[in-house]
Amino acid sequence: MSLYYLKQYCIMKKAKRYIIKNILLRFEREIMKILKKFDIVIIIVLLLLSFIPYGAIMIFNINGNSNGVYAKITVNGEEYKIVRLDTHSGVEEFNVKTSKGYNTIKLEDEKIAIVDADCNDKVCERVGYIYKVGQTAVCLPHKLIIEITGEVKETEEEDFIAR
Repeated sequence: MSLYYLKQYCIMKKAKRYIIKNILLRFEREIMKILKKFDIVIIIVLLLLSFIPYGAIMIFNINGNSNGVYAKITVNGEEYKIVRLDTHSGVEEFNVKTSKGYNTIKLEDEKIAIVDADCNDKVCERVGYIYKVGQTAVCLPHKLIIEITGEVKETEEEDFIAR
């Protein structure tokens, strides 16, 4: 590359920096005309205030579950039964009867599953045992939902979506 082209390149580079710098300064001036310093303070205060509900939920645990893992069973959108899983031991089995049929639910130690149903597709039985917070088992024909709620155990890996 010749010296002439090198000089032209340096001049263009300086010109580019100068143009960009002037554009940014003009933009900043325009923004400051629209936003006064007090407006910026108000925006910052409002942003900080927006985190208060999150803090309250974390501190007071508003969801009603105090330290534990629960299986919440709902039928037709109404709460049927809540079972604490983290302290459960042994095997327990019970039937949930609806107008559309029945489901047999089995609790085994800290896990819960739908083991039998008289629906046509039997998809709910194929889910198997659930035990992690955020997992669900659903029987659509009978409108039965089992969802695991509560606090995540420290040994349990928490994934991005479950939270």
